[in-house]
Amino acid sequence: MLKKIYLLSCSVAVMATLVAAPAHGQETDSSDTAGNVSDIVVTARKRAESLQNVPLSISVLSGQKLQEQNLGSIENLQSVTAGLVIRKTPNNTINLTLRGLGTGTAIDAFEQSVATFVDGTYAGRGPEFNSALFDFDRVEVIRGAQASLLSKNTSLGAISLTTRKPGDDFAIDVIGTHDFELGSNTIEAGMDIPLSETVKMRVAAKFDDQHGYIHNDFYDNDTPRTRNLGIRGTLVFTPTDALDVTLTYQYFRVRQRGLPWEIVSDPNGNARRLAALAGYPNVEFTANRQQVDGSATDPQSYDHTEGNRVIGTVNYELGSGHTLTSVTSYSDFDSNRFRDTDLLPGDYINTYYNQGNRQFQQEFRLTSPADGQFLDYVIGAAYFREKWLYSDDITAQCIGCPSTGPNAVTGQPGLFNLLGHFTTQDTQRTRDLAGFAQVNMHLTDQLTLSGGIRYTNEKRSAILARQTVTPGALTAVIYKPFAASQLSRRENNVDGSIGVNWKANDALMLYASFSKGTKGGGFNNTTAEAATPAGAAATVYNKEKAETFEIGEKLT
Repeated sequence: MLKKIYLLSCSVAVMATLVAAPAHGQETDSSDTAGNVSDIVVTARKRAESLQNVPLSISVLSGQKLQEQNLGSIENLQSVTAGLVIRKTPNNTINLTLRGLGTGTAIDAFEQSVATFVDGTYAGRGPEFNSALFDFDRVEVIRGAQASLLSKNTSLGAISLTTRKPGDDFAIDVIGTHDFELGSNTIEAGMDIPLSETVKMRVAAKFDDQHGYIHNDFYDNDTPRTRNLGIRGTLVFTPTDALDVTLTYQYFRVRQRGLPWEIVSDPNGNARRLAALAGYPNVEFTANRQQVDGSATDPQSYDHTEGNRVIGTVNYELGSGHTLTSVTSYSDFDSNRFRDTDLLPGDYINTYYNQGNRQFQQEFRLTSPADGQFLDYVIGAAYFREKWLYSDDITAQCIGCPSTGPNAVTGQPGLFNLLGHFTTQDTQRTRDLAGFAQVNMHLTDQLTLSGGIRYTNEKRSAILARQTVTPGALTAVIYKPFAASQLSRRENNVDGSIGVNWKANDALMLYASFSKGTKGGGFNNTTAEAATPAGAAATVYNKEKAETFEIGEKLT
């Protein structure tokens, strides 16, 4: 299925020195001694530019503002960014939408249409979004299809995170918070260590212990209880004025116990009868922030994610203002989840999910000088390789239930007929080759034409299999077993943008643009037998395309 989206937007960005809450979530830096607003610098177009001069709809938040407002997770960004909505599903999966559009979270194989980028490297898988947000220099939320210069195709926008780099002097910063309502605690610390005139290092870490707001009567604890640890080390080496090398390593770990959900309605009484079979005859189902889900044989529902990211960036000035940049990165994560899926005491439906990812990226780009030039440009090429692993283990049983009838989970005489136990395995591999260019033509001091293009050749394959462990209605009717099946697909995508902007003066810019972005297609990880034509058709999903038409004004 091809998903094509059209967006038409009109935006106004206003920056002023005496504003309590900057419009559209854009942060205003402190003014200088003359009373003028200091430039807000962004790198959305792969070069440092004033936000006022960039003809894109971008919201910017500094690292200082992240700390001041205690924005410790990616979910918190929606409170300061217009048009950005971030939801966490009961499966603890992050869903990002910009301007009302985004990717659903029901399928683990989906990459987000609104992706995140850390120091220019792609992070598009849901489990990565659960890591702590800390020690960043700035966060840029880029709206619309801006595929030309991002390191990986996205169709609806991006959140670009730029980490904080080492300072020139030895320094230590520590910040801690305590939530008196729930008892949550957070501590964040960083240290700048100048090793020599040419070598500087920064080490930063954050530990976040969030207490729950829903009480679980079965375990007598509050859920969800989340412990989030992040550690980052950055080394900057500048041997000459023309060369700088930055190496960053980040480790993150997320431990969550329990889930923020509860049953609030039981119209046919079936859930109450199943709870009574497990020894809870007086359980209530109302919206009172209480739950009774639990397992006698399995642990409390949990989510454990652990990952690493290494980024190496080299900038070399070739002369005449041209800069050659290389960005190399490797990242991985492993996510293990257990769900007491029936939400009741007793072992009716228990599910284990395992997800892993191994990803490598390499990008080269050449950037021309911009100031005083009739034509400035960025051109480059990128390589991306990913191996994504998924498995699940689902058991449905009903010990002590009355004899089964012909219906599934409908009531008497059979309380629970959805029986069976199966496992699924899915391995998917992706390889992308891309070339890109962005050109700005300054026709006059006020009028500029811009154009960007990105060509991507993508190859993706999948091997899927399902085995029955214990037969039952679940495995015979809904999740039938099938032998290992292999699928592959190739696609070529051309994305880009074109725009015009007119700068009336230093305080006013008008712009109009059209852009197109694509997110590649792939394979569903919960499917029928992929070896059959019907199963293959149900497994494959096609690419997603979005076209954005935008007119805007930036006024200081």
